[in-house]
Amino acid sequence: MRHASLLQWSPYSIGGLGLFDDIDPSAQALSEAPVVSLSAGETLEPSRSGEPLLIIPIQGTLVVSNGETTASFERGALVGVSEVLLGMASAASVRADTDAVLLLIDRNRLDQLVELSAHFSHVLARVLLGCHPGRWVGLERAGAGCPSLDDDVPAHVECVVLVRLINREAMQLCHGHVAVGHAMEGLESAVRQSIRPLDLCVTLPTGECVVGLGGDMLAASIVANRLISRASRVVVFGDMHIPLPHLQVVVGIASSKQVATLREAVNRARDSALQASRAGATVGGALA
Repeated sequence: MRHASLLQWSPYSIGGLGLFDDIDPSAQALSEAPVVSLSAGETLEPSRSGEPLLIIPIQGTLVVSNGETTASFERGALVGVSEVLLGMASAASVRADTDAVLLLIDRNRLDQLVELSAHFSHVLARVLLGCHPGRWVGLERAGAGCPSLDDDVPAHVECVVLVRLINREAMQLCHGHVAVGHAMEGLESAVRQSIRPLDLCVTLPTGECVVGLGGDMLAASIVANRLISRASRVVVFGDMHIPLPHLQVVVGIASSKQVATLREAVNRARDSALQASRAGATVGGALA
């Protein structure tokens, strides 16, 4: 493996990748990103710190395999998004199918690039939205997958926000499953508009939306109230005689610092949502 030092000192160009079109190439977050070149058949070695990296091929083709699934990635692909966001070392191997040049992005640099580039944020969001139901959002293409609810809480997640649609059963009885489907689509849209592109978000098979946030309980309560406000404006029925809000939601918030698994954090958030619902409140577990 040959290190080509930093991007700004290398002969390689990121022009045409379609990822950083709205970032000044001289921006420190981008220009000081490390670049590595691999010969065909060579495997990328883990970082010395063991920190997971987002890998972007600038040239050539990569083959990523976790022993069960193998996928190929061309120039401009994003490899290892979920591992970087979750702070998890990947068990997948990354091998150059052809001579390849790779741009390597750690979590700190990724956050900087998200702040600098709305376009890059949207690209990441599109990758993240490709998750399977009931799984934490992440890049599935490489076959590495994302942790299930029974896995450890990711290091950067401090709070879990759970959103329940209170009037789901009534809507099912009165208007049928099609209306419920529209309601869930509206709820998911309201959730995603209320969080940052890189916040973890998933819809559980129970119809609940769960968000993993890096902020404290106060920050989570701000997100919760923003979400409720947006959900109250979602239009499900075209009949204007049915007044808003069409969606009636309750939100539960729980700290994930003292739990072992994501499931425990989600259950605590669900309990706070149920308590809030019984008390006639819209947010449970948040700081006043």
